[in-house]
Amino acid sequence: MKLMLITFLAISHSLFTFADGPPFEVTGGAKLIASWNPYDDLNKVSGKLSSGDEIVISNVQNGITVQSFHRKLENNLWAMAVEGYDDLIMVNVYEYDFDNDGEMELMVVYSTDYASSFIQIFRYSNGLKELIGDFMGQSLISLEANLISLPYGSQGLVNEFIYRNGSFYELTYHNPLGKD
Repeated sequence: MKLMLITFLAISHSLFTFADGPPFEVTGGAKLIASWNPYDDLNKVSGKLSSGDEIVISNVQNGITVQSFHRKLENNLWAMAVEGYDDLIMVNVYEYDFDNDGEMELMVVYSTDYASSFIQIFRYSNGLKELIGDFMGQSLISLEANLISLPYGSQGLVNEFIYRNGSFYELTYHNPLGKD
């Protein structure tokens, strides 16, 4: 009887956690490393990067932190506090190689509602990080080679950013004939 009750609770919890779907979706080949949401009642989730380092998303007293633990040094090399903890719906960490150099960049994506997502992209090498992109979008985050596309508004408009020479640049479209 206990087993049936536990099975029922586990299935019903998984069905109703994100009844309308998750607050954001990342397409284009990014590898999900770790995912946290307040509905799972977990204080800590972790995952392994392709480098062997560990990423930990933890629920601490005053919020959520994302930390990296170097595989050889076995200590916390960096931590990032996620703002707006009370309103957080989901925090995910992904790996993606924007510049195709074999070194994966890290994407920390989080949402405080079902209408907007916050994306922070870090260059990550040998346990050290550098913030290289800080964006806001809606529910769909599209990646293609060195391009990130983030829709905004309800008119099908998209902000696009290209990664070149260690930085992201916003793409703007211009009609050279002056007929914009």
